[in-house]
Amino acid sequence: MPTIFLLYGNDEFAITRKLKDFESEFTDPTTADMNTTRLEARSMTENDLNNAVNAMPFLAPKRLVYIAYPSVNLPSPMPAKSFWNF
Repeated sequence: MPTIFLLYGNDEFAITRKLKDFESEFTDPTTADMNTTRLEARSMTENDLNNAVNAMPFLAPKRLVYIAYPSVNLPSPMPAKSFWNF
């Protein structure tokens, strides 16, 4: 079962610091780039998200996927169900 963390608020410095903490604790530095995907909701498609979360980790037990501005793609509550239904 995947773990999802939602970081929100106006303190972008604290959010950036927490993301760096996740990255440093989560992955081995030698394979971090191969097991980390950064997406921006403003430009990603459902297919991009699906590929990122379903990709097998490379020489690691799990992958890390960042999604910046996840609510930007959701004009109404209804699409949220399909967006988060992974």
